[in-house]
Amino acid sequence: MFRDRTTDAQIERKAQRARQREEQQELTRQQKRSRRRRRGALIWVLCIAAVMVAAVVTAINTMGIFQLQEEKKRADEQLAELEYQRTGLEQELEIVESDEYVEQQARSELRMIYDGEVLYVVKDEEKKEEPDEMPEQVKP
Repeated sequence: MFRDRTTDAQIERKAQRARQREEQQELTRQQKRSRRRRRGALIWVLCIAAVMVAAVVTAINTMGIFQLQEEKKRADEQLAELEYQRTGLEQELEIVESDEYVEQQARSELRMIYDGEVLYVVKDEEKKEEPDEMPEQVKP
């Protein structure tokens, strides 16, 4: 019935538009691939940066842990030394609080004696006691 009467120019224009659409679609596909590649590269860079940051933070925390362990070791050593000193002082306190020690100190330092005892004081000639204060020297 009706015949399609398209001219050669119309066919050429249709073909040209189809080629332009295909070129445009190919360009769009290339742009999408390029964006995907850039996005993938950016993701890799971000992942590597995140791993590096995590490694640095871990290293800093590890150094802090080692410092705390050294500090604890020094504190434990100091505690052991103080406990040793405390034990010695407790033993000395037991001795000082004993009746025998009090009696010995009263006899030697305070020169106290029991009733009926005689106190003999022997002076040592070799040992000269120096006065507590030296007299001021007079300047000529």
